[in-house]
Amino acid sequence: MNKDLLKRLSFALLLLLVPTDHYGQRIWSNVNLDRTSAYVGQPITVTIEVYTSTWFTRGIDPGNIQVEGAFTVYFRPVSSSIRVEGKTYAGVRLIYHVFPHRPGNILFPSLNLTVQSPPEGDYKGVERGLTTEQKPITVKAIPSDFSGDQWLVATSLSITDNYPKNVTEVKTGEVWTRSITRTANGTVAELIPPFNWDSIPGISQYPSRSQLESHKTKTSIYATRTETMRYLFTEEGEVTIPAKTIYWFHPYREKLYKRTLEEISINVLPNPDLGMVKTMRDSLSTQNAEEMGNIESKSLPVMVLGLTIPQLAALGTASILVLWLVAKLLIRLKRLLVSRRRDYLKSELYYYRKFQKALKAKQIRDIENTLYQWLDQLSIKEPSIYGLAEKTGVKELENEAQKLHLGLVNNQNSIELDNTVWNQARKTYTQKPKDLPSKYWINP
Repeated sequence: MNKDLLKRLSFALLLLLVPTDHYGQRIWSNVNLDRTSAYVGQPITVTIEVYTSTWFTRGIDPGNIQVEGAFTVYFRPVSSSIRVEGKTYAGVRLIYHVFPHRPGNILFPSLNLTVQSPPEGDYKGVERGLTTEQKPITVKAIPSDFSGDQWLVATSLSITDNYPKNVTEVKTGEVWTRSITRTANGTVAELIPPFNWDSIPGISQYPSRSQLESHKTKTSIYATRTETMRYLFTEEGEVTIPAKTIYWFHPYREKLYKRTLEEISINVLPNPDLGMVKTMRDSLSTQNAEEMGNIESKSLPVMVLGLTIPQLAALGTASILVLWLVAKLLIRLKRLLVSRRRDYLKSELYYYRKFQKALKAKQIRDIENTLYQWLDQLSIKEPSIYGLAEKTGVKELENEAQKLHLGLVNNQNSIELDNTVWNQARKTYTQKPKDLPSKYWINP
């Protein structure tokens, strides 16, 4: 039987069961889950639909809710409608993503909603109370052949490994700072496991606190976890930081993916400054012994490394002052660079470049996610491809929207969009008013 016909028959049967109140109005709710069983960390999409036989005079916004044993993320309500037996019913869809963090049975609770809708034949909204149905969910344990402390569920994962590149110029006593940032789509930061650092002979390690961030757009969510380790090189010679393989499980394809951080080979050289410290210590010891054993030496000026004590003190003071000024300059420079980087990561250009990267990879889910992340940064009436087409006048965008829509409906894994059209749209959008062609001006 046709799915659309089956859905219509289901709604028709539901209407027979929904009572008509004394205003002659029907109002009801449905709760749908995209899955009733999931692994730990695997998101469950819960859609609450509310319908009325008239219309809504106020939005429905229950906000975030608590689900024991899971994290929940609430997205904006979406207007909808259905037509059953010749009559149109106005609807609102409330979408939640539930991320279970422990195995067992959890329960998406029933919600008490306040709906404002006018009676039949009237226009003034009347508040009605509505209780939704609760839904049980079975949460499966992490597969036994996978390390539990490194389990991650995500639709995609990108990893940035930052460390100094002077692998042939490291000296004993120097410190390296290494930071690893993982950005996972389709999950929350709390579910990205800590990075498992390997102990390395000849290196002392000092970790910093992890930085967790979750980011939600109107249609998706992604999270980042940044961890930093300071390496102190204590022995000279060849040191190898081993390669690291990071896995993640795709929640919809139900396949395991991996990405490997390559090993780092470092040649640790002797540090002449450490030898100078030892020489200075020996010199001071010898000088002190001579002073104790020879009274006549007291009449001679005390020399250290060919310098008198006052000269050495002046040189030390000047060196400390220079180091202090250099440190202040470096701190200011770092703050400036960090500030610019932070601004860039929030900019429209950053999100457009992510979208461009997804276009080249041709993965349809990544294209959809990065597209709407970019559209959220634009000042357009509606954050959609059609809204951008209306804003810029680039009508070819409508063909692009149709291709993307068909690809998503047909569950395609990849799609090729015309990058020239998107570049033209962004170029038109970012032009200053004085640079725009006359067709974009409105005569006041």
